[in-house]
Amino acid sequence: MPLYTFYPCRPDGESLTFDSQDLPDDAAAEARARIVCEAHESCSHVAVWAGERRVLTFQCGDGTGPRRRTRS
Repeated sequence: MPLYTFYPCRPDGESLTFDSQDLPDDAAAEARARIVCEAHESCSHVAVWAGERRVLTFQCGDGTGPRRRTRS
């Protein structure tokens, strides 16, 4: 399984921490990005990487609508 790294980022793009998980595929990484977003209140988006490959950027919602993601 690939190792995915999740960077919860503040609105200015700075990430003060990261989370790494062995996951089966990009779909599982997207689901995990949602969890990371919910765990970090100051997070505006989560950058997801698998090694040197940028997998996606998951935009955290403000609680009023759906969250969205962009693939890199």
